[in-house]
Amino acid sequence: MEAETHHELAFSALEYLLDGQGDFESLTELLISRASVASENETRSECLKRAATIFSEQLKSPDQAIELWTELYADAPSKESFDALGGLLTQTRQWESLLNLSQDFQEHGSPEAAAELCLLQAKICID
Repeated sequence: MEAETHHELAFSALEYLLDGQGDFESLTELLISRASVASENETRSECLKRAATIFSEQLKSPDQAIELWTELYADAPSKESFDALGGLLTQTRQWESLLNLSQDFQEHGSPEAAAELCLLQAKICID
């Protein structure tokens, strides 16, 4: 347990340094590495979310962000992961993947979400 605490401290310190330097490529590598060794699902999820956000916003790499958000969605479908992934799929005009995602989310979501998704599907088909 003590070794795990030291690892977390080291990861946090390095993450802080890389973020401060604006070295986003190294920071995403660190976050993905940290996620791969995390013993808690919450830590893993937070690291992958942060890396996906950095890929999308700072590094302008939507494909890499899509890959991470897809992994997060597959692990635990949520409105947050659906919205992030859906936005990226829309941005990159990956309509078929967006339709598949929306159909999958309808099975997990509320009736209100299902109605919104039906509207989205209709808009995609029109485009």
